[in-house]
This record gives sequence, C-alpha cells and structure tokens, in this order.
Amino acid sequence: MRLSADTRAITLICLFLLAATLAAYWPVLGNRFVDFDDPLYVTENAVLQQGLNLNTIRWAVFSNHAYNWHPVTWLSLMMDFELYRLKPMGYHLTNLLLHIANTILLFIVLTRMTRKMWPSAIVAAFFALHPLHVESVAWISERKDVLSTFFFMLTLWAYARYADRPRVGQYLVALALFAAGLMAKPLLVSLPLVLILLDYWPLQRLSPSPQPLPPQRSSPPQQPENGRSSWRFLVLEKVPFAALAAIVCVITFIVQHTTGAVGSFTQYPLGIRVANAALAYQNYLVHTVWPKHLACLYPYKLNLIFWKVLLAGAILLAVTALVLRFRRHARYLSTGWFWYLITLVPMIGLVQVGNQAMADRYTYIPLIGIFIMIAWGIPDLVLHFLPELLRRKMMLYALSILACGIMMLLGIATWFQSGTWKDTVTVFEHAIVATENNYLAHNNLANVLPGQGRLDDAVYHYAEALRIRPNYAEAHNNIGVALARQGKVDEAIAHYREALRLRPDCAEVYVNLGAVLYGRRNLDEAAGLFGQAIRINPFLANAHYNMGIVLAQKGLMAEAVSHYVAALEIRPDMMDAYNNLILALVTCNEYGKAMIAFRAAIRLYREWSPPMTGNLWLLATRQGLSTADRADLIRMAEQVGLPEYGLDPAFLDSLGVAYAGAGRFPEAVAITRQALLLMGAESQTDENNPVGYRLKLYEKNEPYYEDSIPGNRGSLPAF
Repeated sequence: MRLSADTRAITLICLFLLAATLAAYWPVLGNRFVDFDDPLYVTENAVLQQGLNLNTIRWAVFSNHAYNWHPVTWLSLMMDFELYRLKPMGYHLTNLLLHIANTILLFIVLTRMTRKMWPSAIVAAFFALHPLHVESVAWISERKDVLSTFFFMLTLWAYARYADRPRVGQYLVALALFAAGLMAKPLLVSLPLVLILLDYWPLQRLSPSPQPLPPQRSSPPQQPENGRSSWRFLVLEKVPFAALAAIVCVITFIVQHTTGAVGSFTQYPLGIRVANAALAYQNYLVHTVWPKHLACLYPYKLNLIFWKVLLAGAILLAVTALVLRFRRHARYLSTGWFWYLITLVPMIGLVQVGNQAMADRYTYIPLIGIFIMIAWGIPDLVLHFLPELLRRKMMLYALSILACGIMMLLGIATWFQSGTWKDTVTVFEHAIVATENNYLAHNNLANVLPGQGRLDDAVYHYAEALRIRPNYAEAHNNIGVALARQGKVDEAIAHYREALRLRPDCAEVYVNLGAVLYGRRNLDEAAGLFGQAIRINPFLANAHYNMGIVLAQKGLMAEAVSHYVAALEIRPDMMDAYNNLILALVTCNEYGKAMIAFRAAIRLYREWSPPMTGNLWLLATRQGLSTADRADLIRMAEQVGLPEYGLDPAFLDSLGVAYAGAGRFPEAVAITRQALLLMGAESQTDENNPVGYRLKLYEKNEPYYEDSIPGNRGSLPAF
C-alpha cells in the first residue's frame, strides 16, 4: 500500500526528530548518578531497590518520600531498577527515550490540531533540542518531569480526538491520562486551563455567540453539532479535570508542608516572591533566546534591584498587551503566551519549595507556548512585510537553511550542556562558574567532597558559601558537620548555634548539635535537642534514631524501642536502626519481636552483612528464643548468609551457636571446626580460645547461651 505524501513527510520528520535528539543527548548515556536528589530517588532508596512487589507498590502510593507525592514516578524508577539495578546508563536511557517520545507526540498532536505540519515540526524541534531542557533529561531525579510530560502529551492527543468527535470514551481516556500525569508530577495542575487555550486556538471550539448550557447528565457534556461551543460550556467541560487538579493540589500541599519543603513567609516575604516571579518569567525568556550560563542551581536573592523588577514587569505587561491586540488576527499568539504564563505558575515561586530562584527544568512544558509563537509568528511576519520575497523559492530555501542552522546550534549547545551533568562534582563546579555568588552550588559541592576524602576542600566551599551569604543557616549547619569530623568540636558547636539563631525551626541542626553533645557524654542535653527536633519535624528519622540511642544509654529500653520503630517507619533503609531495635528488644526479653525485626531487615536488604552476623549471634545466644524462631533464624542464615559469608569465622561461629541451640549438634560441631580452621586456631586451648570452648560443649551435646547483652551498636548519624 502506497503512503500519501503527507504521511511520508510526517514519518521522515519523526525520524529526523529521533536522530537529532539522540545525537544532541548522546553524552547523557555516559553520565553517572549525581548526589543531588539521586540518592533520595535511587542510590540510597532501599525501598525502591526492592524492585516491584506489592509492598513497594503500596509504599509508592502512600509515600511522601522526596517531599512529593508521585506514585507513577516511583513505579517507573522501580521498573528501571528491575532492569538495570544501579547502572546509571539505564536510567538515563529511559529519560532520553521519554524525551524523544514527548517530542514526537508534541509534533503529532500539534499537526493534528492545527493541520499545519511544518510549523508543528519547528515547535517539536525546538522542544527536542533546546538546552534549557537538558536538566529535565540528564538528571535522573527529574524522571517525574519527562514522565509527567509524556502523559501530558497523551492527554492532549486524546483531547484532540475528543474535540474532533466528542465521545464519552475519548473524554474518559483524556481524564485518565491526566490523572496518571498528575501522579507522575503534581505540577501538571494547570492543564485544564491549557485545554481551554487550545479550544480557543487551534481547535477553535468557541462559538461566535453564546449558547445555552446543555442539560445536566451523568456523562461529559456534548458539544453542539456544529463543533462550536460557548465559553460556559467549555469551562463546564473542564470541571472534572479541575477537580482532579484540586485534589492533587491538596495532597501535594499536605505532603510538602509535613516534610518541611515549603519555605515560610518569614524566609521569603510575599513581596519578594512576586518580584522574583516577574524576574524569573523574564529570565526564562532571555535564556530561551540566549541559552548561555545555564546551571543546575540559581540562588534565591532577597535583595532585588527595584528597576530590574520594574523592567521585568513592564516587559510582561507589554507582551501581554501586544498578544491581546492581535487576538483576532493571530490567535496563536494568545494561546502561546498564556500557555507560557499559566503553566509556569505552579513553579514560579509564589509557593516557594526549595531555595532556588528558578530552575531550567521548570521550562520543560511552558516553553512550548513560546515555541508556538515563534513557529507561527515568524512566517506571518515575513508574509506580511515581504510577501513578494516569500513567493520566491530562494527565499524559502534561505528560511529553511536558517531554521536548520538554528537547530544545529541548539543541538550543539545541548550536547555540551548534557556533559555538565557528567557527575556530582562536574555539575556543581559548572554551576559555580556559570553563575555569580552561587552559595547554593558551593554548599552542595562541599556536601559531596568529604566522600572523596576532600574534607579540607569541603570546609573551604562551605566558608565560600558563608562569605557570599553569612546568614545561610544550612551552610552553618554543614560546616559544623565537617568541622566535627575534623575534631574541631568547639568550632562546630559555634556554627550549629549560629544556624539555630538564624533558623530556630531547623530540626536537622538540633540533631547535629545533639550528636556532638552526645559525644561529650552530655546525655540529658542531647536528649533535649533530639526531642526538640522531633517536635519541629516528627518525620525526621535521624532524630528518632538518635533519641533511641540516648534513651538506651539511660536504660530506658522500652522508650528507645518506640523511637527506633518510628525511625524505621520513616526510613526503612536504616540498618543501624534495625540493629539497635533488635538489641533493645532482646534487652527487654522480647525475643519474638526481635525476630520480626530481623526478618524485616533480611527482606529489605536481601543480602547479609557484618551487622547481620552480630544479630545472628545476639539471638542465637538467647536461651529464651522459641524453637520455631530458632529454626527460622537458622534458615535465614543458611539461605542468605552462608553463600556469601561461608568463609567468615565469626559468621560460622554464630551459626554453630544457632545449630547447637536447636539441638543440631553434629552440624554445630562441623561448622565450628571449620571456623577454627579458618582462624588458624585448631590447636589453641579452651582457656585461650572461646570458639574451641564452644566446640567442646557441642561435642558433649550442650548448647551455648549468654546472659550478658552488649551496648548500643551504630553511631549517631549527622546530616
């Protein structure tokens, strides 16, 4: 069957978009994880690393981890973990494929809505290749961006089909796709207004004169036969979409407030927020035209220059007036401009989440509006002012060559920008160079340097952050952690106290100050600080964990247990919390509950570790452990621990104790002899070798038990 010319052209354009996007973003496939939310999302997320199962699906639906509610994003990352484990190339590949899919869908949707193939191709090419979109694609944690946009595009596609031939089924498909997009990233809440803009142009569903509302019915309202509708009808049609958006707004507001992600009006006054929003709108436009000095972080400035804010506001008002002036003759200007303004509202900072003034990733969907204005506006301008030239083929060729040249330049810029996300150090060093006085980048770079053995460099960058912004509480807190690691405890305490003076509501600082005071054996003061942290933020796992350690030191084991459990409910990946919970439960003679915690740790990590050997020993040496629990303990040790730790004398000795406690003395003898051989201590006497002493007991069919219990295991974590 022979394809039509339009079908062949559309296919070739899609192939071009695919090839160009792959070429521009090829460097991301060699990039690594970055310590900028990637630990929260993947590398240190123990729940996600269990892969897809009923427990992790339930967690994805109800979790507020990473300060967001986006279950579809979690499920996507879990699927990636099933495929790639912790190989970053796989996650980058998924992001890139989603970006390619978004590009092609954008082209197809615009072509269907406008019946204009080449302007739609220009919009899609801008979307695919503009370097402002690198952050959304090259940053694994921004899976939520490319994934939610995928559902956004599918929603537009389903809505376009519904607009052509209104059917309940198509309407419900669009609604379901929108719901999936909201569960990938809640910032899609502006989509109902985007649909109204598309009704205005290019769908042109608005009738020239108002029509009465149709009678209420259970199914979505049906538009009149002529395909045109009144404003009231079109708004009513979006009510279910708006209801979904409102529900997700409430959920997101609750999640971000309970996790402390939303900045207070004391930190960011309303006037500053409005002024920063005007500047951000303007700066995004500047970066669109001249995408230079792009960075992963743009610090929030509280001392704004008045005339710059005034100029930004004037530019926005002037453009708005201009597009309204031409609303009859160039409807695409109104749709494109208000698309840009409206879709940026959730990210513009009126509700401040985080401490960035703006972010490249926020432009991923909004810039489509600007690209529409360019793709339709420039041909109209040329047609209006140079109608004769436009009829000449040479002029058409020149415009085509110019467009291809711009796309090539954007692709090259995207290729280089993709390389700035190579690893953690690269991305923050680039941000320091690309921006001025970027205290956020200095602070975040310093956070990762201690892990590379560069503690002195970390202190330097924290000091730079404080030089730029002396009242930056987070940097005072972080430099306190670094100084404490250097043994400069008094200096660390001074910075912690300064951080609390600046931000008395910062729970993390109370935890860190409590940790250094605990190290000085000031248990009561440390407990008070941990308690204050919990009162400020009940969802801070380290505060509960540290409180548990202090209470255990004071002999209050039952209270310690409750805090260990609270820590694990918030962060199930805290292995030290499992270890100390098991120890506390054993101290309380709650052996059955201790076994429940041991099983939970095994299920979570699905591998053995030295702390597991300590737990095995602790439980196996308890005379009161039930027969069933002892058998289960042996089974887990054999299945999970023995394959990897079969040559570890400590593990074999502990397993021998468990065998003997279960009455399996021949196995206890055999495995304990193996432990002795590995220790090179076969000839040692009973008095000098406890393992040999236990072997003698097993040979006489006697188990080995202990009454003593060790102290706390695990150290106090610091942020």
